[in-house]
Amino acid sequence: MRNRSACSAVPASAYKGNPLEALWLPDEQVARIWTEYVKNGTVADVTPPLPPFNVRVTSRGSAGNDITRDAEADLESGIGGFFVMRDNRVLARLPTMPPPVVYGRPLFHGLSYHDTPEGTIPEMRYLDASAKPGEKHAYGVLTLNSAGVPSEPSAQAVIP
Repeated sequence: MRNRSACSAVPASAYKGNPLEALWLPDEQVARIWTEYVKNGTVADVTPPLPPFNVRVTSRGSAGNDITRDAEADLESGIGGFFVMRDNRVLARLPTMPPPVVYGRPLFHGLSYHDTPEGTIPEMRYLDASAKPGEKHAYGVLTLNSAGVPSEPSAQAVIP
């Protein structure tokens, strides 16, 4: 039978077990998050991630427009994906296919059992193959964390 105290967070002054076998957490907030993770395998996240930055668009002629961006990690729940916007409308949700292996919530870059990306990390790139040469479009990107909370839109980018 599993020792229930192994999954319970208590203040150090209230701990009755062997202190050499205890897991010490820095504060009450981290203890709450750790307890939730142990119980559910995930952590609630209602905080929006940061928006992507350095969004760039490059014409590839008849092949379409290439949209690239950078993004900060979402430390609370990870990046679940991105929405690519064209003229303030959703053009694509990335990744288009969920990762083949999921532990917990699906993440944009995928995971191994050890929370380390396996294989090649997906590029921060999307080709808008429906864009025609000479058409003017404004592109933006939103980050979606793994809990489904979207960021504010990035600054828009247009072909120079």
